[in-house]
Amino acid sequence: MKSSFLLQDTVIPSGLMIVGANNQDTLNDARLAILGQAMRAGNALGFQFDQPKKVIDLYAGTPQQQKNILVKSSFCEAPPEGVEYKISMVGSRSGSYNFCGDEAASNVIPMIRAAGVSGEKSVVLFSQAISNASSLLLADTLNQYRAEAKMAGVLVIVMLACTEGFKKSELPALCEEFIEVDEVEPDFDQDLAMSFDVHSQRDMHRMGIGKVMCSLSYANRRINVKFVPFVSKKSNVRALWYLHCAGRTNAKIAKVVELHPSNVTRQLQKLPRSAPVVMPDDWIKKMLAHFDFEESDAEDASKPKSKSSGHRPPPTIWDGSDDEHNDNDDDDQDDDEDDSDDLDDESQEE
Repeated sequence: MKSSFLLQDTVIPSGLMIVGANNQDTLNDARLAILGQAMRAGNALGFQFDQPKKVIDLYAGTPQQQKNILVKSSFCEAPPEGVEYKISMVGSRSGSYNFCGDEAASNVIPMIRAAGVSGEKSVVLFSQAISNASSLLLADTLNQYRAEAKMAGVLVIVMLACTEGFKKSELPALCEEFIEVDEVEPDFDQDLAMSFDVHSQRDMHRMGIGKVMCSLSYANRRINVKFVPFVSKKSNVRALWYLHCAGRTNAKIAKVVELHPSNVTRQLQKLPRSAPVVMPDDWIKKMLAHFDFEESDAEDASKPKSKSSGHRPPPTIWDGSDDEHNDNDDDDQDDDEDDSDDLDDESQEE
């Protein structure tokens, strides 16, 4: 996906970028997506990466662990022509090595300086699990990385996993861009999905700007990464949006998903004004089958449905989930919770 809207002067050529997630697994998946965008000068996140000549991917561990990482990287898309991608191991304690501590800074800073000496555009990336996003030591180390990166003309991407989240953190003030990653329900044909929330563009989320959904799937020995506009964390709410983008009227959508038309209208009005994504008819049909919906029944006026017949979704299809309360973005949390509440109420009415 190419972003349909880019703010002026949003190219980030050098300095510090921080990507935060509330668990290590989500961060590892986000790392693949960020690497792909950085290597290809992508703009799917709403800003433009400057085209690098070299990307240095740092890990802590032994040479054997490096081999394992190389095997994993072989499942990803190869770097574009003209871009050198290098995996470097720093230290030998993968479990306890701290990229945001004094010991690591003495190793990483020389790498940043060396990357800048060549005069070629370079990216240095690493990830670290932390317990406190408000730590003064963390802030001091990140400030050092930022200063060195600016002087060297290098982009340093620091990916942080913190179970407490980043809601009260001052990290966004310490970098050129802060991106928060959160898990979302994947569409039926994807293995996992996450949202990328660009901090500097949060006031434009309602316009479909600054927040995207990224999906990962594995097929034919390849990890495929796909970006689409962010609509909702809930796959059932996105189903309404996909049908709307495909040209179905609210009345037809309501018949398909067995909700009242006014309920469908409310849900669609709450969603961000994202650019439409028109999926093929075959994909729409498979999506509906995933939720046990059948569009042909809804469109055949000669076969009226009774409440005792037809394809009625299990109650859990429209239920909310408790994990909404862990959303770090208050606005998005309220929107998604409202979506689930309205859908729950409609199910009870019927």
